[in-house]
Amino acid sequence: MHRRVWFLAAAALVAVLALASSAAAMRTTTSSRTVAKSSFARQLAAVPRTPAARKAKKIVNFAMEQDAGGFNLANQDFTGAWAAYFGETPIIRGNYMINNKGNYVPDLATKVVATKKSLKIYIRKSAMWHWVGHKPFPVTAADYIYTWKQIVKPGNNVASTVGYDQITSAKVSAHGKIVTFRWKTPFADFKDLFGYIYPKKALKGQSFNTFWSDCVCGYPDHKPISDGPYYLSSWTPGAGLILKASPWYGKKPAVKEIIGKLYTDEASEINAMSAGEVDAIFPGQPITSMASLLTKKGVKHSIIPGFTQRRGSCGVRSAFDGP
Repeated sequence: MHRRVWFLAAAALVAVLALASSAAAMRTTTSSRTVAKSSFARQLAAVPRTPAARKAKKIVNFAMEQDAGGFNLANQDFTGAWAAYFGETPIIRGNYMINNKGNYVPDLATKVVATKKSLKIYIRKSAMWHWVGHKPFPVTAADYIYTWKQIVKPGNNVASTVGYDQITSAKVSAHGKIVTFRWKTPFADFKDLFGYIYPKKALKGQSFNTFWSDCVCGYPDHKPISDGPYYLSSWTPGAGLILKASPWYGKKPAVKEIIGKLYTDEASEINAMSAGEVDAIFPGQPITSMASLLTKKGVKHSIIPGFTQRRGSCGVRSAFDGP
């Protein structure tokens, strides 16, 4: 099962300029990590240095507390919170989003009908895959069926098969924009299924256990792919990542580019925000130095009810809540 939750951090990606301050660990060797950080530093050097200049160009620097570690979030080895914040919600969509009130909001699906015998999903007609360097192509029933088969395939390192293992067959209709799955046994929590749909065309012949370990991309060219408001332009383990706006079926993103810079020390994260080096943060737990930041002129903060991040499922915690 893979729930899709509208993370506070992910929601901020769409309108994160409102959070902007007006204040002035992958498995790699030491040498490779140094080269990676150097590469990211060169990319970061091209980004405007002040919050005002970044805002003018619709660019946001976002402080990351943890590295992503991999982006196939149905793979039990790649279920990290920050991989979800940056590599899932903004990039790969599913049937529903779950807002901070716990409501399921239709997303990739416009309608889902569950009966004792079947699960019928109406796929949004305007939903398209945008694969850099390729012509856009529609999200279809074939992608849903591919996703189901990957999750239940023996030997695949999936986080959970719950619910998917009750499906026995699939039928396609309406030129591929409706898919009907037949149940072996009805699954009550059907809204938690298909929260993460794979692009079959771009993953053909790839191993579930290894794809998207270093990108959200198509193969064999490793070019970024997305059906959401952003695509993952690049990721440098141990340093950071870059998201860029992508055409999609929803509201046009207010921010064109998001830089996720890694700060493994929370005090450094707070200092970076205070100095205007980053525009938004999402602390995992309260720290003493945050008090002065919250009273600093030009810094806005938001606290909303939310969920909890747990391994194997997705949730959200308010930005300044406790553990």
